[in-house]
Amino acid sequence: SSIMIAVAILVGGILMAYPLGLLVDRWGRRPVAFLSIAGEVVGLLLFSIAHTFIPLVITAILWLIPLTAWTIATNTWSKDLFPEDKRGQFAGYFLLFWVAIPMVLGPLTGGWLATRYGIPTVLDGQPGFIPTPLIFQVAGLATLLAALPLLSVKNPQAEGTRVRLRVRDDGGNRSKPAAIQVLRSERPPAPISLAATVHAHQVNLSWQIPAY
Repeated sequence: SSIMIAVAILVGGILMAYPLGLLVDRWGRRPVAFLSIAGEVVGLLLFSIAHTFIPLVITAILWLIPLTAWTIATNTWSKDLFPEDKRGQFAGYFLLFWVAIPMVLGPLTGGWLATRYGIPTVLDGQPGFIPTPLIFQVAGLATLLAALPLLSVKNPQAEGTRVRLRVRDDGGNRSKPAAIQVLRSERPPAPISLAATVHAHQVNLSWQIPAY
């Protein structure tokens, strides 16, 4: 069991963290978060019906990969939404709902399921219960609840104004149209400069971004 846990954490957690982080930046926080929920549900259900070592390792990896993606997406997304002057306060709120409350409700629910539906056993002279696959199946269904708050949370990556522009180089040659997305800011209006390459033309842009 220790080998299975080590392999699952190494592959599903450590090795996949960097590529999943790139995926979050490319696809966006919300899509990756939703896909992570679906993947985690599938991984938990498959893990609950695996019985031999190799299937257990494979399904554990399939469970941990979306869990890692969820962790990266939600942590990054929350930091995008934190008010500039209250990051510490909102980081505390985030940990309260992301860590503290689940660490109370999770063991209570799991302990009740293990006691109610588990297999009685005695280990080292101490009575206890062996959890059945039901505990992972219930965990998978409970994971679906995480999708509810995502439906109402703003996605800053999806909000903003797309600007199409052409530029001229020193020879007077015009570039093809290029689109640049200007994201909204939580700060009061302030001049922001951007250096961007538009079809091999270097251009400096300045504009006012309205607060919302």
